[in-house]
Amino acid sequence: MSEQFELSLTPPILPAVCYFIVSIVVFFLLYLGKLKVNRLHKYPLFIAYTLFVIAIAAIQINVFANGYEFVSGWPNVS
Repeated sequence: MSEQFELSLTPPILPAVCYFIVSIVVFFLLYLGKLKVNRLHKYPLFIAYTLFVIAIAAIQINVFANGYEFVSGWPNVS
């Protein structure tokens, strides 16, 4: 009885591809928001949008750094 085990040393590529696709979509949405905020010429809205962009960047950095641990615990609000 010979069993053949096949070990893969390369990590799966699909999660990384999904992360980068979502990152690109988020970038374009934030860019469209920036264009809209700049067109309105309202300083308080600019400050609020800047804080929103910083929060989105923090979420993306945490997803990149912590991966599944961050994503699995984040939306579970009891």
